[in-house]
Amino acid sequence: MYRHTQEALNGLKTEIKACKKYADLATQQAQKGNVGNAIQFLEIAQTARTCAKQAHEALWDLSKGQLSDEAFDRFCEAETLSQVINKAYKAIQQART
Repeated sequence: MYRHTQEALNGLKTEIKACKKYADLATQQAQKGNVGNAIQFLEIAQTARTCAKQAHEALWDLSKGQLSDEAFDRFCEAETLSQVINKAYKAIQQART
């Protein structure tokens, strides 16, 4: 999928941004009571998280573990995306009750 470290880093940045954006939109929609919209945004966020995981693995493999400071920061940030997803999921659960 990715051929170069910079390409994987750029992909990782894009997917992290998308995951956070759509998880935040899911949370906002859930808080407004728009559960259907919230679920759609959550599904997009989950897809972005999956893509971020792939970029995360590619970045590690391509860099052979020798990450720049920027790459390391994004690498660590990607590892927190499950928490972002869980926050949106909990907001949806709460909106359903």
